[in-house]
Amino acid sequence: MKKSIFIFFAICLTAIISNAQDLHLGFSAGLAFANMEGARSSLENKLHSLPYQAGITDNFPAWFEYKAEMSADFDMVMFGVYYMRSSTGGRISAKDYSANYFYNVEMINNAFGFSTKLLFDEINKTRFFVTLGIGQQHLKSIINEEMYLYSTKRKTILKKDETEGQSIHALAGLFVEKRLTTNISVAAYVNYYFSPFYTESGYRAANWKGFRSGLTFCIIVPESIKNYSIAE
Repeated sequence: MKKSIFIFFAICLTAIISNAQDLHLGFSAGLAFANMEGARSSLENKLHSLPYQAGITDNFPAWFEYKAEMSADFDMVMFGVYYMRSSTGGRISAKDYSANYFYNVEMINNAFGFSTKLLFDEINKTRFFVTLGIGQQHLKSIINEEMYLYSTKRKTILKKDETEGQSIHALAGLFVEKRLTTNISVAAYVNYYFSPFYTESGYRAANWKGFRSGLTFCIIVPESIKNYSIAE
């Protein structure tokens, strides 16, 4: 079933690209301001459960997001596919004369989907779009709890665990693109990322909802070059 769906969308995407005016290949880097309310609460609970004094040194800060996107440009609207990856983490640490303790949580989001950009204004070769996207997200949390005892000079793994979940996601926002040459443009974006509260496997997906912003570098393949390649 999944293979059939993938083939169907691949055929649709090929048809869209072949009729587009331009093809945009975009590479983005930005920041994901994920909510992480549930993750921070769990980290606080872990801290309070420890029998010795410790502190939170990292509390799931905004962190880097990377994105690759291919879009077919029809002037007033753009259709495309994207893949993006973001991550963040939390840490509890404690240290005294006898031992060094760490509790690390790494959270990773790999998402892909389909996007639509709707043009609503253009000023001096700068285009302003409303963006909409929907797709699949694969979420993972990695917990690593360890203690290093100075007396034995050995590290003890107290806990090592991975939790995964999959669900849909959606995003909506603004995309502003400035065309520099026939083949190059730069853009800036700000989106709000929507995620369900839990996945089917019980993973707390709501941690990932929140704003995301960044910059995009685009390589543009004009229609004339695409037609020449097909003719060849």
